Amino acid sequence: MKILVGVDGAEGGVDALALARELAPADAELLAVLVAVTDAHPSRAVNLDFDRYVREDALVHLGELRTEHPDLRGEVLEASSVAAGLQLAAERHEADLLVVGSCRRGVVGRLFAGDDARQTLRHAPCPVAIAPRGHALRSGPVVRVGAGWDGGEEGEQALAFARTLADGLGGDVHVLGVVPCRPLDGPVGPNEVRAAVDELRDELALLPGVTTASAAGDPADELARFGGEVDVLVVGSHGRGPLGRVAIGSVSEALARRCSRPLVVVPRVRAPASVG
Repeated sequence: MKILVGVDGAEGGVDALALARELAPADAELLAVLVAVTDAHPSRAVNLDFDRYVREDALVHLGELRTEHPDLRGEVLEASSVAAGLQLAAERHEADLLVVGSCRRGVVGRLFAGDDARQTLRHAPCPVAIAPRGHALRSGPVVRVGAGWDGGEEGEQALAFARTLADGLGGDVHVLGVVPCRPLDGPVGPNEVRAAVDELRDELALLPGVTTASAAGDPADELARFGGEVDVLVVGSHGRGPLGRVAIGSVSEALARRCSRPLVVVPRVRAPASVG
């Protein structure tokens, strides 16, 4: 498994690296990627000095990281945005997983404060793992791998990737299926909800080798609650395009903001990675 880690010399990169090490099986390849955002100033004359400063600063951060983690490979990429740089790195290295942090300080951390979040998750060619803020301070072994299940292709890919992680780490897979039941869905009687939950429970019972549970409610709320009970939560994509899964209001975007534990969002168009 090839794992890319977005780093930037700030807390978000530290959290991402801690999560990457937790998710990496024994034979995994880890590569730290630091994106130097260049050509960002409207004046080209200023750009030359600005770009030089950004490149040098990125190399300094990478050198510090390599000193602290001598076993870690790393590289600096120049791009017009962090999202573009991480996408390029993931494609170039044929990554199986991209790991980023969600701290608001630092370049990578700001991914989750604006459009770079949507761009990274929409266009990365592989699953994206998000380390919650402060994760490095409470990191530990991954034993319980959770997966959100919806009975469709997205749920199947989420479950497959959850199995991949669990197999590589010697953990167990726990699956939660949710019957959507929100005010916006219109009036739904308790009997209908109960019948839907029973049907979902029967469907989940057919999944081999996993522990299952079912619930009714807002999917983001239920999955966020479930995410707090596992070591990492894996969910699938529901958007258009390779990773068009974070349209405003989507479950994945809500979980990226609210889940207290690490979150992995799996793309629709790529088969899950295999260990080894």
